Amino acid sequence: MAEKTSEPARETGEYRCLSCDTTISVERGLLIPVCPKCGFDTFGLRNPRFASAEEAASERARTRET
Repeated sequence: MAEKTSEPARETGEYRCLSCDTTISVERGLLIPVCPKCGFDTFGLRNPRFASAEEAASERARTRET
């Protein structure tokens, strides 16, 4: 679900800019700012349980090495 700037964050977490993929940390209830890198106004809540396929493959490779 997309979050817009000037709206309160639904939960504490990492929010990813939908334009440039920059992540920012926002605490629940605080207003979501514009992206500090590109100024875009829409973010997605980054959820580590649903990491990208590339991140998941990297994590599997890292855990196999140990």
